[in-house]
Amino acid sequence: MSRTNFPNFILKLQVKILELQILYEMEYFEKAVSAIDNFRHYIKREKTIKDDFKQMFIEFLNITGSMLKLKSGSFGKEKNYYKDKIRVDISKMTGNQFGIKLWLMENNKSL
Repeated sequence: MSRTNFPNFILKLQVKILELQILYEMEYFEKAVSAIDNFRHYIKREKTIKDDFKQMFIEFLNITGSMLKLKSGSFGKEKNYYKDKIRVDISKMTGNQFGIKLWLMENNKSL
């Protein structure tokens, strides 16, 4: 992914989202955490993305990070609390570009 040079930032966003979704679903937790970090840096660097979209992608990354922790068992006894918190955070998301909100809702059900 780092060697690719997409002419359009929208394509790059879609690829980054899809990459993270695949890593999450394949349970490659460490790679997914790294992908979240890389995506976060890309969003901060990319000047052509509007601020409201940046905020939505940050929300997506935060929620996906919490879901990774939950799925990997990091929350222990507080699992139900965090599952509910994630559900509320998803419902408060500001947008659903590229279907990210729907993907989060679907994957939160399986936790």
